[in-house]
Amino acid sequence: MSGQAHNWRDRLIGGISVADLARELGLDDGEISRVLSSAFLAPDIVAAILNGRQPVELTAKHLKRLKPLPLSWAEQRQRLGFPPVA
Repeated sequence: MSGQAHNWRDRLIGGISVADLARELGLDDGEISRVLSSAFLAPDIVAAILNGRQPVELTAKHLKRLKPLPLSWAEQRQRLGFPPVA
């Protein structure tokens, strides 16, 4: 999901609109927005997920339903059940 989100983020930065991206992919705008938020996860959270060390309840479905995803990495860690970084 995160790789897809990064690709979509790059395309949006490149000038495609969310509506055009959604139409191209056959998705609705809301789905684009839900997946796109994972492009802004703290790097250590992404690494933990890739290594299977995330909290059990942290699933892709849970991440997509999180509204809103905090932009602060410290707040992300707290909200998603990760210990604070020293």
